[in-house]
Amino acid sequence: MNDIKTYRVLAAVALLIFCSLVPDTEAAAFTKQDVDEQLEELKDYEYEAAPNVLRTIEAIVRQCQSQGKFSEYVEQEMARFLKSDATAEGKWFVCKQLWIIGTEVSVPSLAEMLADEKTAEMACFALRSNQSTAAGEALRQALQDVGDNTKVRIINILGDRRERESIPILSKLVSNNNADVAESAAAALGKIGGESAIKALERFRSSTDAGMKAVATEAYLQHAKFLALQGRKTKALSIYNEMLKSDDALFRRSALLGIMNIEGPEALACVKSVLHGDDEMLKNTAIANSPRLKAENVVSELVAELPRLEGRQQSLLIYALAETGDVSVRPAITEMTQSPRSEVRQAALEALGIIGDKSSVKTLCKAIADDRSAREKNIALASLRRISGAGVESAILDAMQTTKAQTRVELIRVLSDRRASGSVPALLDETSSRDSDVCKAAFRALGKLAGEKELPILIERYLNLADSDDGTGCRSEAERAIIAVAKRIGNENQRADEILGVFENEQRSGVKCSLLRILGGIGNDKGLKVIQQTLSDKDEQVRDTAIRELAAWPNTQAVDSLLDVMAESANDTHRILAFRGYVRLLRLGCERPTEETLAMYEKALGFAKRPEEKKLVLSGLGDIAAPQALQIIEPYLNDEAVASEAAIARDKILSRIEQANKR
Repeated sequence: MNDIKTYRVLAAVALLIFCSLVPDTEAAAFTKQDVDEQLEELKDYEYEAAPNVLRTIEAIVRQCQSQGKFSEYVEQEMARFLKSDATAEGKWFVCKQLWIIGTEVSVPSLAEMLADEKTAEMACFALRSNQSTAAGEALRQALQDVGDNTKVRIINILGDRRERESIPILSKLVSNNNADVAESAAAALGKIGGESAIKALERFRSSTDAGMKAVATEAYLQHAKFLALQGRKTKALSIYNEMLKSDDALFRRSALLGIMNIEGPEALACVKSVLHGDDEMLKNTAIANSPRLKAENVVSELVAELPRLEGRQQSLLIYALAETGDVSVRPAITEMTQSPRSEVRQAALEALGIIGDKSSVKTLCKAIADDRSAREKNIALASLRRISGAGVESAILDAMQTTKAQTRVELIRVLSDRRASGSVPALLDETSSRDSDVCKAAFRALGKLAGEKELPILIERYLNLADSDDGTGCRSEAERAIIAVAKRIGNENQRADEILGVFENEQRSGVKCSLLRILGGIGNDKGLKVIQQTLSDKDEQVRDTAIRELAAWPNTQAVDSLLDVMAESANDTHRILAFRGYVRLLRLGCERPTEETLAMYEKALGFAKRPEEKKLVLSGLGDIAAPQALQIIEPYLNDEAVASEAAIARDKILSRIEQANKR
């Protein structure tokens, strides 16, 4: 009856919690009249209605915990309530209360409910925790008359109650024609246990009916599990060892797992025996679940088995050993990275990401540098990204100094992914590498890791290569890195200051263009002013870069400058760039009045020389829910080259206006 006691404890806990959450409805003690009145009101209860009566009855039940005679009266009235014409919802609620306070007093009423399929479930709920012998007898008696669904419910309750008086009737039900009933009966016998229950199960385990045999065997294993939980280890092990010899692979597996869950040397001995045997499935099961073993020296014993296994089992055991978290396995796993079998090497490299430390970095870096498969290298890189502990990043930096360029590139990416901010000084040094891939990787990583204080030296390293980049892409990466770091400066107005100081004294055309791209990427007001001033630069390449940066400007501050370019530039390419940038900025959200925006669109149409340009403007006008926009579009409905786009824009505007009016 241990489970029943558990139910009672849970009920008490639930009551305590409930007391802390609901109003103090029982400030004064309830009387028998209160009980009668509340139950009478409950008769018409339906879900979502009359919550006050529920809270009051729950408070009455709480009072029952300390008043025995009052509790008996409450239970009698609740039993009478169950025989009334009350709603099903009301009866369900009362059964929930009887789950807490039910005794033999309410059993007769509940027994009657068991016979009706509509009320059987709620009766079962109330009887489950009822500790009286009458409750068990009522449940057993009901088994003779109820349908199969209710039978299954009752059988499960009898199994949970572990009443030996139920063994005879459950033994008969194991051979029931209904598979659910038979399986539930067998499982219940397994829970109850005892010599007579086990004999009944053994009788059916020897049955010629395969289904019946399987059900009984499953219950037999379930019984062993309960024995183990009760501390009866010797008996449980006897059953499990017997089932290890079963012809059914799944039953053998269940038996092995049962043994492995029992603390002590027997489990480890069983695992070692399995590893030396021929059953491949059991081997895999033993290895995969070995981290759950609870025995002395279990890790060292498993490590000793590692060299004796085949490749597949070696891989599984490597993963299992890493899962234990025991650092003593690290040398053995490290040794396995040199296995002649690829799958074993892969498992070992992956395991080092879990169990490794700074001493493992050299092994992982060697795997990356060696002539190995792409998969092994990727696994080693993943482990370098994952491995934790003090000194790991320093070990990666040390390894970089003695590796070839391609490996350095990979290690730089690892440091970047690890967000290793301590590696910034070393990465700054790598920007001077003669290998362009290393240089680009270093700048790319610095864009993620460097901070405001490193910005001046980052710009210095950029300037060292800015005028000599012959297409390697290092300068582009450096530009992106500087932009990323500058954008991390808290004061937006100061983000471009370092670049502006350099630009002021720069005379080299290529470098000036590069600096303009950086200012465009930063995108603050100071940078915009410099780019606007550069529109009159004598150098055509510098002017071209300035216009391109204005066309890509991140906010609407550049619209006036782009309008000037459209109006004044004799260069058709510059005019088109400015036009596209101008229209793009008009579509950005801002607090500009609608009338002003429409006037700017009209200006754009005035500069539109080609159908493609008119279509671009018409598309933007379609976003403005204003009648004036329709007036601007109207003339273009008759322009064959853009009539379709004009009609689409008109329809969008009408739809937006209609939606706005509905609001």
